[in-house]
Formats: sequence, C-alpha cells, structure tokens
Amino acid sequence: MSGEQKVVEIHIGALLIDKRTGQTGFVVNEEGESIQLRPPAGGEGWEASAEDLRPADARERLHAKVAIANAHAQRRSLQ
Repeated sequence: MSGEQKVVEIHIGALLIDKRTGQTGFVVNEEGESIQLRPPAGGEGWEASAEDLRPADARERLHAKVAIANAHAQRRSLQ
C-alpha cells in the first residue's frame, strides 16, 4: 500500500487541510484542480490544488467547530 495516494473526497462544505500551509478550510468552490477554501471562522480564502489537500481528522474538526463558535460569540458581543 505504500506509494498509493489516498483519494480526497472534495465537495462544497468539506473541511480539508492544505498540506502546503497547514491551513484548515471549508471548500467553497471547485473548478477542476483549483479548489477554493475559506477558514472556518471566516477570513480571506485561498486556492489549493486537490493533490495538496487532505481530510481534516477528528482533532482538526473539533478545532474548527471551536473556532466557529468563538467567532459567533465575538460577533454577538460586538452587536
């Protein structure tokens, strides 16, 4: 099994990790090999190729959920 690449399921809303940068992002658009991602708590998005992405593991998914909750709480406190 060594040498095989794991196929990453890419679809809108998938939480993926950019292996080049370590950034976590939700897929917001996909056009061929160009995948557009946005950080879970909002912010500037970026593009990555499918080969540079991997699925988020359980710890990374939890971290993203906490970041989203914190961002929502911060927005509510500013209103």
